[in-house]
Amino acid sequence: MNASQRKADMISSAEEPINTHNLHDNDQYLLNSLLDNLPEHIYFKDTQSRFIRISKSLADAFGLQDPERAIGKTDFDYFSAEHARIAFDNEKEIMHTGRTLSIEEKETWPDRPDTWVLTTKMPLYGQDGQVIGTFGISRDITDRKIAEDKLSLQSKSLQQQIQEINQLQDQLREQACRDALTGLSNRRMMDEVLNQQLDQCQRLKLPFCIFIIDIDNFKYINDEFGHPIGDALLEKYGRCIKHLSRADDFACRLGGDEILMAFQNMPITQALKKARIIHQKLGSIFMQKDNQKISTTVSIGISAYPLHGKTITKLISQADCALYHAKKRGRNQVVSASELQSAN
Repeated sequence: MNASQRKADMISSAEEPINTHNLHDNDQYLLNSLLDNLPEHIYFKDTQSRFIRISKSLADAFGLQDPERAIGKTDFDYFSAEHARIAFDNEKEIMHTGRTLSIEEKETWPDRPDTWVLTTKMPLYGQDGQVIGTFGISRDITDRKIAEDKLSLQSKSLQQQIQEINQLQDQLREQACRDALTGLSNRRMMDEVLNQQLDQCQRLKLPFCIFIIDIDNFKYINDEFGHPIGDALLEKYGRCIKHLSRADDFACRLGGDEILMAFQNMPITQALKKARIIHQKLGSIFMQKDNQKISTTVSIGISAYPLHGKTITKLISQADCALYHAKKRGRNQVVSASELQSAN
């Protein structure tokens, strides 16, 4: 047979009328084939949510040798009461509204681990168009849900690890920028912070002040009573200064017995009042050793922007000069850079 003849036979065969009678005879066979071979769970229920017919795969899940043994039973006979009640309520809603329901649902069983299925349920109509129940199909997605849950747990664990790493980095950064003895900032971050604060005050046209505080006769205390006493005094000074500082104030240990403080939006008149409070509070701190009260005084030098300088370097220099003047005049006092200008 040549190619032309084969093509003619194919056209002739395609034009033969379909025997619909034979197809209708095979409807039951086709349905049985689907119900017996598909891995999905297929089920038909009446208006009371009793099974009319189920697929072999669902019968296997129920532990039944014959799917017909499920006829007349309900979800309450196989699932947990909680899951059966949810399914029953859903099916009542489907029959009432005529809507299709597509959901992921967790199947809970009385005698086995939970399973997850992707379910589609819809109304079942009779030949007269009336609702006579529901039918649905459920595909097992338990492995996928387990994988998703595992991935979610791994993600949460990773997020927690990242958070812990960030907290550790913050702690390390804090330790790197913090003086261990006084609890104040250390000199490493002074230039960065002070320049940022001064820049902000310049842009907003606000005053800015710097204090340099020196502990009077601190070397004598260390030599006479030992470094542990001197360290304990420094620790108390640090706590006192932090207590007297506002949220935006900056305080750091310059080194040895010197401490720098910076104040945004503080005019020189207010700065002098603040310095006297700090002077009095620090001067009242003492240590006790062998029934002996050990204390000392402090000297404070003050400079203010823009009155005494327009750069951090200049302001620190002016505050340092004022401090030197305070110590030269006998210590235990507050001196502003303005007094140096007046003297000149």
